Amino acid sequence: MKKFASYQEINSAIRNLADKVNEIFCNAPEEKPLYLVVIAPDAVKFYAELCVSIKVPHITCIVQHTALHPVAPTFIGSKAKDLHDKHVLILAGSTLNGVTVKSVQDAINYEATPASMKVASLVFDSYNKDKVAIPDFALLDCAGKKVVGFGLNSQKDEHKSLLSLYYLEE
Repeated sequence: MKKFASYQEINSAIRNLADKVNEIFCNAPEEKPLYLVVIAPDAVKFYAELCVSIKVPHITCIVQHTALHPVAPTFIGSKAKDLHDKHVLILAGSTLNGVTVKSVQDAINYEATPASMKVASLVFDSYNKDKVAIPDFALLDCAGKKVVGFGLNSQKDEHKSLLSLYYLEE
């Protein structure tokens, strides 16, 4: 494995995202709060680190566990009506194939019309941008390589607990 981003670099990128979220959503009225939709398990560590720096006064979190429903997220479907006319920020650990994020967006749009909906991804792949939309907030570009660590889903559990991000050697 080769180091892709250190814990300090990851946290710096997350703090920069928090600054942008604060700038955009801090003045949102109470009747249009920010809802964070966390795609689990990949984005849980990302979410935890982000929440330390978010200062938005009206915020709610919904966790969507995609391991249970990878293509048809029924949990978000049951909660989607709550998102009507609210600001939504979907947090993804990675958007390497975009299927999970797209299914969550579709489930929300099927049941509600959010005031705004944006996607933040810890890891994205600019080499795959013709197939997958670049997230609104893309923190770290893996440039076509498989990345593990920092809570990202992996075939090996020991990779999830790594504090930094690593490229897997091919």
